[in-house]
Amino acid sequence: MDSHLVCIGGEDHRLRIPFLLSLRKKGFRLTAISSDDVTAFSRHGIPHHRIEFDRFAIGGAQLSALRSVRGLMAETRPDIIQSFDTKPNLLTPSAVRGQVPVVRTIYGLGWTFSLLEPRALALRPVFCSLQWLASLWTAATVFQNRNDRAFSQHWWLTRKGTARLIAGSGNDVGAFAAASHCGLSADATKLSAQRPRVHRSRREPLLESIRSGILTQVNLKQHANHRLGDSGDLLLKGY
Repeated sequence: MDSHLVCIGGEDHRLRIPFLLSLRKKGFRLTAISSDDVTAFSRHGIPHHRIEFDRFAIGGAQLSALRSVRGLMAETRPDIIQSFDTKPNLLTPSAVRGQVPVVRTIYGLGWTFSLLEPRALALRPVFCSLQWLASLWTAATVFQNRNDRAFSQHWWLTRKGTARLIAGSGNDVGAFAAASHCGLSADATKLSAQRPRVHRSRREPLLESIRSGILTQVNLKQHANHRLGDSGDLLLKGY
């Protein structure tokens, strides 16, 4: 039986469909969960469950989202989870609490650190606390920015040995050059060069990180159940 991977993200999750299709070619059975529209996923035969993530929500709204994630994971029964975007990255590990390996991809520290308004400044300690808590149940965290990885490691926001670096912002420089050479407008050039957050040149390293995430989880939990062990073996055979 193929390993079941659930990929959870925010409102632009459809941009990761090429990444998901690459995973499907590797033999994964896929389910997407996001606050994006289901239409794009249906075109490619990818099951999709919709969930609302409010990036500014705290308190009761956050607890409601946490319960929703937990319920969807119980329903979909993944062997491994790949999460993207701030809220899914924070809530998903806390929802499953080590029962399923979670690989998170972090592109930046978000508005909490990019803005200087009082609300953002006040939430920074909360953000760091939640990141630390989520790291306790995360098998691997993939960074695209060296400074973000250094920040997280300095403040113990990732567990030792679980941080991976796949450098890049997600834009395809080659596509910029090709579009410019063809004489496209600035807006068209920008659109043509925007790739899914993990484009082709970085899919293989991320697939390796997903495999490493499962192996890390298995090594840390000698008492891992039989289903997780089978998942790790299946992933190894796929590479």
